[in-house]
Amino acid sequence: MAILDKIGEISFARIGSFFGVFAGIIIGLVFALLLLLRGHSGLVAFVAFLGGIALMVVAGGIYGLVTAWLYNIAAKNVGGVKLGISKSGTKKNQMAAINSIDMMSYAKVASIIAMILVLIIAVIFILVNSAVHVVPVGILVACGIALVAIIVIGIAGFIGGALTAIFYNFAVEKMGPVKLNLQDMKGAGNKNFASIDYMSYAKVYVVIVAIWSIIDAFVRIAVVAGLGSSFTNSYLGTGIGFSIIGAVFGVVFSVIIGFICALLVGIIYNAGARRLGGVELRFSQFK
Repeated sequence: MAILDKIGEISFARIGSFFGVFAGIIIGLVFALLLLLRGHSGLVAFVAFLGGIALMVVAGGIYGLVTAWLYNIAAKNVGGVKLGISKSGTKKNQMAAINSIDMMSYAKVASIIAMILVLIIAVIFILVNSAVHVVPVGILVACGIALVAIIVIGIAGFIGGALTAIFYNFAVEKMGPVKLNLQDMKGAGNKNFASIDYMSYAKVYVVIVAIWSIIDAFVRIAVVAGLGSSFTNSYLGTGIGFSIIGAVFGVVFSVIIGFICALLVGIIYNAGARRLGGVELRFSQFK
């Protein structure tokens, strides 16, 4: 199996900023519309529109930079995610089908990333709380709470990562693999993620979304049943009935929105990769 050892931080940040442009247009329009409705001038609304775009461009770049940085730290310490890949096309311009994701490697990386994020948040909170005393707890208690949170979130990240890999492999069996266009770069194992077959991505993504939505629906119904057990049977039956109807609509809605969003992500990524260059990846055992 191919091992994804590294994600290029700068290249991922560029793509993140490109996505930020589109998110910024939406947010900027909302800001501008709200200001116009409140009686502000068109100039103020236009400045707010441009500000929304600038904000999301910066936020998207930071997101891409931090995400790649976190992945690289995790991959360096526990090994990168292992991918079952089959190739077609020329050596310099390969279509790579992601046929499977190794569950254990994905779970370990997801767990490490989750723990690092919680650690960063915990350190910031402890420092801020020490200065302004937002929450009346001592530093030792705060450190203890942070340690527990890191462990719990790390376990949750591991389980979530493992389930996501399992769901991906299931989706591939039903819908076929996600296909990426990987172009050779200088250096052994270095690839430019030039484009994605957005239809293959959307089909796999929507199956994963559907599975998570169904799990969420079952949990909600179980909670309603558990809470309703203390009431009369008529109230319990009504509550479960509404929960089932809501769950069905929720799953259908999630599937539709997930499919549309996945298509848009693929289309926008391809447009960004053509203009700015794709995300740079480094693999080992890519045969």
